[in-house]
Amino acid sequence: MEWVQADASRAAIQSEDIDFVRLWPMASSSALDGARQPDVSVVIPTRDRYALLATTLTSVIEQQDVVLEVIIVDDSSTPAPSAGAPWEDPRLRVVRPDVCRGLAAARNVGIGAARGAWVAFLDDDDLWAPSKLRAQLDAAEAAGATFAYSAAVRFGRDAGALKFLPAPDPRTLRESLRSLNCVPAGASNVIVRAAALDEVGGFDTRLSHLADWDMWIRLAGGGPAAACDQPHVGYRLHAGNMRSSVGGVHRELRALDRKHRHGSVRSPARLEIYRWLVEGQLLAGRRVSAARTQAVGAVHCRSLGELKRARELLFATATTRPGTIVRSSRRHAVLDDGAVAWLSHYVDAAACTEHG
Repeated sequence: MEWVQADASRAAIQSEDIDFVRLWPMASSSALDGARQPDVSVVIPTRDRYALLATTLTSVIEQQDVVLEVIIVDDSSTPAPSAGAPWEDPRLRVVRPDVCRGLAAARNVGIGAARGAWVAFLDDDDLWAPSKLRAQLDAAEAAGATFAYSAAVRFGRDAGALKFLPAPDPRTLRESLRSLNCVPAGASNVIVRAAALDEVGGFDTRLSHLADWDMWIRLAGGGPAAACDQPHVGYRLHAGNMRSSVGGVHRELRALDRKHRHGSVRSPARLEIYRWLVEGQLLAGRRVSAARTQAVGAVHCRSLGELKRARELLFATATTRPGTIVRSSRRHAVLDDGAVAWLSHYVDAAACTEHG
């Protein structure tokens, strides 16, 4: 297999001290050179989670009515991906930095290798509807937007336990982002013009848990957004989701507020950050830590009700469940029975692979 140096020339990562990067095209170099310029470059960072990535990747290469390339940024995984489908699709490339630099830096490396007019981000454990990219491109074009996002659904090990996560109104997005990372499913959702990334810069590598939130704030300040009300992203809920200590999130929140001059934000919406951490700790079986996190969030946001719930959680025996899907009438969103059939398709396929 041929190795060539990756192009890290995009302005988004020019300021980064990124080590030498090597690029492994799963197709031949001639096939890549002769391929049509992609509409979208999909950037997927991963590390030691190729089993999860296989299903995620299938949902990407089955995107409809769009020319794409997929850049997997392998941040020091062992072992390398297996042969066969979907790994041998000619639109795939794997970029391997010389050293592990973390999630934000990995995304920046993918941006630097991208050739598309648009860049989409995806975590290695989430899923896309087949119409995701096409719908977002159309919405962005109709609105004259520089980036776009969709509604999402959160799901557990199977697709039977769902929670609908609505897309925030683009007209109020900038203000909403002061208090909360309100773009559902985080970095697995957004598609952005490559030119807009050049203007705002890459992901801030000083941030870990909140790097995507920081990026959305900068994008919202630089140009209009577009939203799709239908759920095009499946956010997978499992014990390996990225969750951190309360102290780490506090430090990043303070840094984020200083960076964007938010002042001291104690909105009730900030409680969602702590609920996200609590959920991850419960999934990992750490109920006492979850209760402590809920209590810290209650104090930080001055919520007596949350403090009472922290006490209840400490003495409870039941664990949380992802919830059930709900309908939303906001901005004409209608979830019919087939709205998330794509999710069941991919989850069922993954289950067959696991047990086959």
